[in-house]
Amino acid sequence: MEDNQIKLSLLTINNNETDEILKLFQLLILKDVAVPVAAMNALVLRIKMSKSFTWMELEQELRSSITILKNCDPEFLRGCTSLSLTSGCELFMKYVTRSFNIDSISMKF
Repeated sequence: MEDNQIKLSLLTINNNETDEILKLFQLLILKDVAVPVAAMNALVLRIKMSKSFTWMELEQELRSSITILKNCDPEFLRGCTSLSLTSGCELFMKYVTRSFNIDSISMKF
């Protein structure tokens, strides 16, 4: 079921946005930025371009973008493993999720 959700959410991101995310990621890699940092910057761009209204929509867009980044050509990672890419993406998601929860708790008071 999760694969179907990813496929559906991939359809919500248009090709122009996908291209922008990949271009930024590739540009940063070419500038010798660490793969996890480049991935995090690409995900920040995803948030800036997002038109989502709820946290769940944003989370789906971010997960779709992570899938897109993970599917990029392994040779492009310049010798780094996809593990560093995955780690950077997961660390980013944990931070964003935690920040969202802290902000929503503090708004209640």
